[in-house]
Amino acid sequence: MKRLILFAILFLASYAAKAQDIIVMRNADEVMAKVTSITQDQVTYKRWSNLDGPTYTISKSQIFYIKYENGEKDLMNAVPETRARVGEHRNNASSSLPVAFRGYTSVGTIFLSEMAGPTLDVSAGVFLFDHLYAGIEVGFHSLLEKYYYDYQGDYYYGDDDWGEYSEILFVGYIPLGVNLKGYLTKKFAVNPYLECSLGAFVGIGDLSGETGFHCRVGAGIEYKRFNVGIGYNALVEYGFPVNMGYVNLGFRFGK
Repeated sequence: MKRLILFAILFLASYAAKAQDIIVMRNADEVMAKVTSITQDQVTYKRWSNLDGPTYTISKSQIFYIKYENGEKDLMNAVPETRARVGEHRNNASSSLPVAFRGYTSVGTIFLSEMAGPTLDVSAGVFLFDHLYAGIEVGFHSLLEKYYYDYQGDYYYGDDDWGEYSEILFVGYIPLGVNLKGYLTKKFAVNPYLECSLGAFVGIGDLSGETGFHCRVGAGIEYKRFNVGIGYNALVEYGFPVNMGYVNLGFRFGK
């Protein structure tokens, strides 16, 4: 009789062991459970010792395999999460690349001792390593001056109006070249920079048909997206430079 009772106990224990699912973790821990659902990323289960208790959810990436009550095994594949991590790494890597698109537009003036006129410049390019900007620049620059004719047809400069005739002298040109800016720091809201523009110009107005070399060298300060600059501007035609100064106020697009 005792042997019969012992056999029954062993049989029931064996049946109970087979009736439960075993979740084997990647750290070699085992959880006796009843698996209720499996999704693409998670496994939901109840503990075998408390089937009426709470439902638990665990990521597939933490599970090595599941051994079901019928003896079958389900190996958990961590590839989806690995791919997700790889994709996240690629996104982070691409977002941390030290290159970004940037553009500038500015208005200002160029001036000589007796002449001055408005300017407009537009530049588009790339911002490199948080300190250097390189772009293509095009613009419109002009110099204006009023001068007077006397009664003999000669002209002179000045503010007197006793001359018989007066006209506005318009000297304009279109610069096209490379614009470079070097920023000193990014630690402060106010960011000083040095800039240089090199290229050619095409004359318009009283400079119509003339071409030559154009350059600009200066410095400025950028605050958030706004900047103000000042420096030296020159035109070189047939080896003779025309030396001017410039001031401008600009706005930055992009990073």
